[in-house]
Amino acid sequence: MTDVQEEYTKPFANYWTGDGGISGAGGTDGEKILLGTGDSMESNVWYLGAGAARITLDKYGSGEGIVDIKYKTGITVAACEADTWHDYVSGFICLNYVKVQLNY
Repeated sequence: MTDVQEEYTKPFANYWTGDGGISGAGGTDGEKILLGTGDSMESNVWYLGAGAARITLDKYGSGEGIVDIKYKTGITVAACEADTWHDYVSGFICLNYVKVQLNY
C-alpha cells in the first residue's frame, strides 16, 4: 500500500479576491486573510490533479467565529467555474481543478 501526501500552497496576494483583506502579503508564511462579518474571499482556479483532496485552515491571528469553507471542482477550468459551491466538511474528490471560497 502506498500513501502519497502533497501540499499545494500559493501566496494569497494575486490569487485571492473578495471583500476581505490580505495582510503580510509577499509570499511569506506570515500572510493572513482577514475576514470581517459578512466578508468572503475566493481563490483563483488552480490545477490540483484528480484524486482525494483536503483543505487545511490555519488560524494564526486573533479572532473569533467559524469560517465557512466551500469549494468547486471540475475536469476543466470552465467546468470548475460552472460547478456549484459545495460545503467543505472533511475532504472531497478533486476532478482536476479546484476553487475555494472562505465566508465569515
